[in-house]
Amino acid sequence: MNTGDHVSVSFISESRTEFSGFNFSGTGIIDLIEDGRVYGHLYSGQPFMCDPSDVSVNVEISNLDKYFQLLEHLKLLSHEETQLLKNKCCPDPQLLNMAEFGLYIFAQLQSEIKCMALQIANFEFEQLQKEPA
Repeated sequence: MNTGDHVSVSFISESRTEFSGFNFSGTGIIDLIEDGRVYGHLYSGQPFMCDPSDVSVNVEISNLDKYFQLLEHLKLLSHEETQLLKNKCCPDPQLLNMAEFGLYIFAQLQSEIKCMALQIANFEFEQLQKEPA
């Protein structure tokens, strides 16, 4: 667990305030680890402080860059598309909901498959036109 990690937190607040006893959960980023406590903020901006045992690191989100690199290498995404995805209206440009990511890739592949199917159909039509009657 390190500063900057994307995490999920879940704990019962013991803050001796009006929020004491409330279940606190969400996803966010670690800002500081100090004196056996984890300090951070949820993606909504809400700050949190809790015990490290109340935190789990979201590996899928923190390692998302390697997937973007792979998709660019496979030419499934252009660099411009990657930047648009990373900088979509999110408080943190590295955050991308994994479901949205999957849907985007599915849509992109569907588009590629349609394009290939059209090219194949055109090629076959041209071949039929060239055949003697």
